[in-house]
Amino acid sequence: MNINFIKDTLSRYRYQLLLFLSCGIGYFQISLFILTPKWDNINAFIPYRHIVSTWISSGHLALWNPYQLLGYPMHADPQSGAWYPIPWILGLLNNYDFYAINIELCLHYFIGGLGMFLLGRTLKLKDYIAFIMGLTYMFSGFMVGTSQVLVLIIAAAWFPVSINYLIKALEKPSFNRVFLLSVINFLLLTGSYPAMTLILFYAYLFVAIYFIYKSVIGGYTIKKVIKVFGGVSVITLLLSGAYLISIAEVLPFMTRAEAIPYTADLFAKVSFNIQCWLSFILPYATISNTEFFNTDLSMANAYIGIIGLVIIISSAILSKDKKIILLLSVAFGFLLLALGMQLPVHYLFYKFIPGFDLFRHPAIFRIYAIFFLIISMGYGLNYLSENPLKKDRFLVILKWALFFFGGLIISSSLKTNYTLVDDYFTDLLHLREKSVLNLSGHILIQSVIQFGLLLSAYFIIRKKGFVSRQLLVLIFIDLFLAIQLNAPRTIYYNIPFSEFQSYYAGMPEGLSNQDLTDKMENINNKNVSPKQRGLYENLNSYAKRTAYDGYNPFKFKDFIELRKSGLMPSILANPLFYIADSLSSYSAEVPSTITSGKAYLSEDDFKTFRYLKTRGKLSNLQIGYNNFRIDSQFSADGMLFLNQNFNPNWEAYINGERTEILKANVALMAFEVPKGKHSIEIKYENQIVEIAFYISMLTFFLGAIISLIIVYTRKL
Repeated sequence: MNINFIKDTLSRYRYQLLLFLSCGIGYFQISLFILTPKWDNINAFIPYRHIVSTWISSGHLALWNPYQLLGYPMHADPQSGAWYPIPWILGLLNNYDFYAINIELCLHYFIGGLGMFLLGRTLKLKDYIAFIMGLTYMFSGFMVGTSQVLVLIIAAAWFPVSINYLIKALEKPSFNRVFLLSVINFLLLTGSYPAMTLILFYAYLFVAIYFIYKSVIGGYTIKKVIKVFGGVSVITLLLSGAYLISIAEVLPFMTRAEAIPYTADLFAKVSFNIQCWLSFILPYATISNTEFFNTDLSMANAYIGIIGLVIIISSAILSKDKKIILLLSVAFGFLLLALGMQLPVHYLFYKFIPGFDLFRHPAIFRIYAIFFLIISMGYGLNYLSENPLKKDRFLVILKWALFFFGGLIISSSLKTNYTLVDDYFTDLLHLREKSVLNLSGHILIQSVIQFGLLLSAYFIIRKKGFVSRQLLVLIFIDLFLAIQLNAPRTIYYNIPFSEFQSYYAGMPEGLSNQDLTDKMENINNKNVSPKQRGLYENLNSYAKRTAYDGYNPFKFKDFIELRKSGLMPSILANPLFYIADSLSSYSAEVPSTITSGKAYLSEDDFKTFRYLKTRGKLSNLQIGYNNFRIDSQFSADGMLFLNQNFNPNWEAYINGERTEILKANVALMAFEVPKGKHSIEIKYENQIVEIAFYISMLTFFLGAIISLIIVYTRKL
């Protein structure tokens, strides 16, 4: 290979490569597989993706997960990754293990940083400045604080990429740009938190209205608007058809289809409260041992670097640039939305903007505030670098910042308990999750760091100006220290990665680790062995057992009703498949004692089948990909019950002949079985979704081929 080609490539992509390297260093505990992400990432997203990848790597669409909450349609769960290509690719390596979650998390940190870097370039900012923007976004308080929720990180990662290529497509519409933008939106749609997809839709709508307005007053043509937004809409829908149809078809049966009541219990603890604005200058304060912030730990951080914040404030004051002022105003508006119940702004959106009543977490709006703040920082740094005469005035503002943090150091030092300092540093070195210091102690430590950073920035800028390697390194150090101080609390456990991977490797192979006699009441997370620190939920996905418990907000409404009915204990006293000793209707009195062999039908079905009291035997249980198989031998016509959630997509076959499935036990399934020996199969099938999937694949490959042909013909 030509050495000059390698040099040219490295030079051309040096900022992208440096961004990639910075990501690996900044999150080195994750990127080097030293530690493992915590909370939801390993108790929810790994189990979801593990089952999805198990199905996909075996050549089956990931339709039904039988191992959580008596089964659910994972193809319709927006957070499962069932239609997101990245878990598919990672799952081919080892059915999505703990290596995969580390890789996927770091990959999306990098995608977010790269997207912001590319956006900076598109906005005609210098590569040096665009790199700082990408670095800041990649290491921002949202990425650090919300790391435990992978789907939020995915949404944050793809957002700047989508906006960047939308701007490029509108500047110069072409098939290649429209197709690439559609693929990006498909990735965002299938991988991220649905609420953030909805926000992206409104962002696109706003941009479309703006460009339509430009076409009316002149300077832009309506034809370009239609070409870009029409093309992106059609291609994105074709690519995302299987995902969208899955959700639309199943959502009426699930709990997430209705408006969430606007109550303090649901919204107050997931807002970016006014107290959390302290994180813009003191991110370490947000993880102190205090109730001061009054919100979920993962919702409290919005740090963008103290040097970056001073640049934003200074450039707004010194330049009075309308563009910077507008960006700051938009960022401020998103911060008001993020306040949740502390102001009526969020409630107005909840009440009057379609879709906003379907999700919680007002704090997610802080990522959009961060997005606009970083862009304003880019413009501000560009202004300061092009106006060296403003340096002295900037240094004056920097001095005021130094005075401010000096005052914080003095005031917080008076309130800090120094007898705990030894314990604090011991815990810090061991990456303990919780700190022994109070809020004042954390403010003191962060203030000392900020003072040192700003003092260093003062001397660097006075000597070198606003464009120098030294300032770039200092900005990296600023953000790196913020990550390292907060990460043990919000990103990873202080448990070696090898422990988790060894646990995963020790789980049984195959799709079933239960037999016909295992009662459902004994199949739960508590009974899964061996135990592993940090893992508490959805363990049956590894053990391959059809559990009644597990964590997933995507639940069947009828399953919730079953829990409320009081019938659940008697139903769980039976195995996965069972023949009932006695039948009752839903409306019958709830039994006072737990009794196995009980089954419940609707009143109409009970009238029809109440006389069936069959003795029989079951054998040869098989749990397959989206199906169950079992052999039966009945002495007379009878009824067989299956402890999996009912859904219209289920089909039952007895010796290959289709038979009707009844809803039984409030939320589960039953079907009539005739006398004699039979082979029974219950399949979860969805032909519409399968067709949509093949259309999606065809759309992608045709689009890719056309794009390559266009690129090739341009070179001729």
